[in-house]
Amino acid sequence: YERLKDYDGVTVYRRRATPNPGRGDTERPWLDLVKQYGAGSLYGLPEARMRMGGFHADAGNWEGAVREYRLVTEMIPAHSVAHYSLAQVSLRSGRVAEAEAAFGRALDLVADRSDDYRATVRLHIARLYLGAGLHHRAIRELTLALDLNPGLADARFDLGACHLLLGDWDAAKAAIAEAVRRRGR
Repeated sequence: YERLKDYDGVTVYRRRATPNPGRGDTERPWLDLVKQYGAGSLYGLPEARMRMGGFHADAGNWEGAVREYRLVTEMIPAHSVAHYSLAQVSLRSGRVAEAEAAFGRALDLVADRSDDYRATVRLHIARLYLGAGLHHRAIRELTLALDLNPGLADARFDLGACHLLLGDWDAAKAAIAEAVRRRGR
Protein backbone atom coordinates (compact mmCIF):
# COMPACT_ATOMS: atom_id res chain seq x y z
CA TYR A 1 0.00 0.00 0.00
CA GLU A 2 1.04 3.56 -0.57
CA ARG A 3 -0.26 6.63 1.21
CA LEU A 4 -2.27 8.92 -1.05
CA LYS A 5 -3.68 11.56 1.29
CA ASP A 6 -3.48 12.32 4.96
CA TYR A 7 -6.50 14.15 6.34
CA ASP A 8 -7.10 15.10 9.94
CA GLY A 9 -7.24 11.65 11.53
CA VAL A 10 -7.91 9.75 8.29
CA THR A 11 -5.27 8.42 5.92
CA VAL A 12 -6.12 7.14 2.43
CA TYR A 13 -4.04 4.33 0.97
CA ARG A 14 -3.95 2.65 -2.45
CA ARG A 15 -3.11 -1.00 -2.92
CA ARG A 16 0.11 -1.41 -4.91
CA ALA A 17 -0.01 -5.17 -5.37
CA THR A 18 -2.75 -7.69 -6.02
CA PRO A 19 -3.99 -9.52 -2.94
CA ASN A 20 -2.53 -12.90 -2.10
CA PRO A 21 -5.48 -15.28 -1.63
CA GLY A 22 -3.24 -17.78 0.17
CA ARG A 23 -2.81 -15.39 3.12
CA GLY A 24 -5.31 -14.29 5.70
CA ASP A 25 -8.93 -15.07 6.36
CA THR A 26 -10.61 -16.04 3.10
CA GLU A 27 -14.13 -16.17 4.52
CA ARG A 28 -14.10 -12.52 5.68
CA PRO A 29 -11.96 -10.46 3.37
CA TRP A 30 -9.58 -8.02 4.98
CA LEU A 31 -11.25 -4.99 3.46
CA ASP A 32 -14.63 -6.01 4.90
CA LEU A 33 -13.03 -6.37 8.33
CA VAL A 34 -11.48 -2.91 8.05
CA LYS A 35 -14.82 -1.40 7.02
CA GLN A 36 -16.61 -3.06 9.94
CA TYR A 37 -13.84 -2.01 12.28
CA GLY A 38 -14.01 1.60 11.11
CA ALA A 39 -17.77 1.59 11.55
CA GLY A 40 -17.39 0.17 15.04
CA SER A 41 -19.47 -2.89 14.24
CA LEU A 42 -16.75 -5.55 14.19
CA TYR A 43 -16.37 -5.94 17.96
CA GLY A 44 -18.87 -3.44 19.23
CA LEU A 45 -18.01 0.22 19.36
CA PRO A 46 -16.13 0.39 22.70
CA GLU A 47 -14.06 -2.69 21.89
CA ALA A 48 -13.26 -1.30 18.45
CA ARG A 49 -12.19 2.01 19.99
CA MET A 50 -9.96 0.18 22.48
CA ARG A 51 -8.31 -1.75 19.64
CA MET A 52 -7.91 1.41 17.58
CA GLY A 53 -6.36 3.17 20.59
CA GLY A 54 -3.89 0.33 20.83
CA PHE A 55 -3.05 0.63 17.13
CA HIS A 56 -2.45 4.36 17.50
CA ALA A 57 -0.28 3.80 20.58
CA ASP A 58 1.75 1.09 18.83
CA ALA A 59 2.40 3.53 15.99
CA GLY A 60 3.42 6.30 18.41
CA ASN A 61 0.38 8.41 17.52
CA TRP A 62 -0.34 9.51 21.07
CA GLU A 63 -2.99 12.07 20.10
CA GLY A 64 -4.98 9.43 18.20
CA ALA A 65 -4.65 6.99 21.09
CA VAL A 66 -5.77 9.62 23.62
CA ARG A 67 -8.80 10.41 21.44
CA GLU A 68 -9.84 6.74 21.15
CA TYR A 69 -9.39 5.89 24.82
CA ARG A 70 -11.15 9.07 25.88
CA LEU A 71 -14.14 8.06 23.72
CA VAL A 72 -14.27 4.66 25.45
CA THR A 73 -14.19 6.27 28.89
CA GLU A 74 -17.11 8.47 27.83
CA MET A 75 -19.07 5.47 26.50
CA ILE A 76 -18.29 3.24 29.50
CA PRO A 77 -17.26 5.37 32.48
CA ALA A 78 -16.66 2.23 34.61
CA HIS A 79 -14.09 0.75 32.16
CA SER A 80 -10.98 0.69 34.37
CA VAL A 81 -8.69 -0.57 31.59
CA ALA A 82 -9.77 2.28 29.31
CA HIS A 83 -8.95 4.82 32.04
CA TYR A 84 -5.58 3.15 32.64
CA SER A 85 -4.85 3.10 28.90
CA LEU A 86 -5.89 6.75 28.59
CA ALA A 87 -3.54 7.61 31.45
CA GLN A 88 -0.70 5.68 29.87
CA VAL A 89 -0.92 7.42 26.48
CA SER A 90 -1.62 10.79 28.11
CA LEU A 91 1.62 10.39 30.02
CA ARG A 92 3.47 9.46 26.83
CA SER A 93 2.09 12.58 25.12
CA GLY A 94 3.24 14.82 27.99
CA ARG A 95 -0.18 15.37 29.54
CA VAL A 96 0.86 14.60 33.10
CA ALA A 97 -2.18 16.15 34.82
CA GLU A 98 -4.57 14.26 32.55
CA ALA A 99 -2.60 11.07 33.16
CA GLU A 100 -2.79 11.51 36.92
CA ALA A 101 -6.54 12.09 36.77
CA ALA A 102 -7.09 9.01 34.59
CA PHE A 103 -4.86 6.86 36.82
CA GLY A 104 -6.93 8.07 39.76
CA ARG A 105 -10.18 7.08 38.05
CA ALA A 106 -8.75 3.66 37.16
CA LEU A 107 -7.68 3.12 40.76
CA ASP A 108 -11.10 4.21 42.03
CA LEU A 109 -12.71 1.63 39.76
CA VAL A 110 -10.62 -1.21 41.21
CA ALA A 111 -11.00 -0.09 44.83
CA ASP A 112 -12.99 -3.24 45.64
CA ARG A 113 -10.23 -5.56 44.39
CA SER A 114 -7.69 -7.21 46.69
CA ASP A 115 -4.78 -5.29 48.19
CA ASP A 116 -2.36 -7.41 46.15
CA TYR A 117 -4.15 -6.52 42.91
CA ARG A 118 -4.21 -2.80 43.70
CA ALA A 119 -0.55 -2.91 44.76
CA THR A 120 0.36 -4.47 41.42
CA VAL A 121 -1.62 -1.79 39.56
CA ARG A 122 0.25 0.89 41.50
CA LEU A 123 3.55 -0.83 40.67
CA HIS A 124 2.69 -0.62 36.97
CA ILE A 125 1.72 3.02 37.31
CA ALA A 126 5.00 3.71 39.10
CA ARG A 127 6.94 2.08 36.28
CA LEU A 128 5.19 4.31 33.76
CA TYR A 129 6.10 7.38 35.80
CA LEU A 130 9.66 6.10 36.11
CA GLY A 131 9.84 5.64 32.33
CA ALA A 132 8.61 9.21 31.90
CA GLY A 133 11.34 10.51 34.21
CA LEU A 134 8.85 11.47 36.92
CA HIS A 135 10.80 9.87 39.76
CA HIS A 136 9.01 11.55 42.67
CA ARG A 137 5.63 10.42 41.37
CA ALA A 138 7.04 6.93 40.89
CA ILE A 139 8.28 6.92 44.50
CA ARG A 140 4.82 7.99 45.69
CA GLU A 141 3.14 5.14 43.78
CA LEU A 142 5.72 2.58 44.92
CA THR A 143 5.27 3.65 48.53
CA LEU A 144 1.49 3.28 48.20
CA ALA A 145 1.97 -0.12 46.57
CA LEU A 146 4.15 -1.24 49.47
CA ASP A 147 1.56 0.03 51.95
CA LEU A 148 -0.93 -2.32 50.29
CA ASN A 149 1.49 -5.25 49.89
CA PRO A 150 4.71 -4.98 51.94
CA GLY A 151 5.98 -8.22 50.39
CA LEU A 152 6.02 -6.86 46.83
CA ALA A 153 9.77 -7.19 46.25
CA ASP A 154 9.64 -5.74 42.72
CA ALA A 155 8.26 -2.51 44.15
CA ARG A 156 11.12 -2.37 46.65
CA PHE A 157 13.71 -2.89 43.91
CA ASP A 158 12.07 -0.20 41.79
CA LEU A 159 11.94 2.11 44.81
CA GLY A 160 15.67 1.59 45.22
CA ALA A 161 16.22 2.39 41.54
CA CYS A 162 14.22 5.61 41.86
CA HIS A 163 16.28 6.69 44.84
CA LEU A 164 19.47 5.86 42.93
CA LEU A 165 18.32 8.00 40.02
CA LEU A 166 17.68 10.87 42.41
CA GLY A 167 21.08 10.43 44.06
CA ASP A 168 19.70 9.37 47.44
CA TRP A 169 22.18 6.54 48.05
CA ASP A 170 21.13 5.74 51.61
CA ALA A 171 17.44 5.36 50.72
CA ALA A 172 18.38 3.30 47.64
CA LYS A 173 20.58 0.98 49.66
CA ALA A 174 17.89 0.52 52.32
CA ALA A 175 15.15 -0.25 49.77
CA ILE A 176 17.26 -2.75 47.83
CA ALA A 177 18.55 -4.42 51.01
CA GLU A 178 14.96 -4.83 52.23
CA ALA A 179 13.90 -6.25 48.86
CA VAL A 180 16.72 -8.80 48.98
CA ARG A 181 15.92 -9.66 52.61
CA ARG A 182 12.24 -10.21 51.85
CA ARG A 183 12.90 -12.19 48.70
CA GLY A 184 15.39 -14.38 50.53
CA ARG A 185 18.25 -14.18 48.05
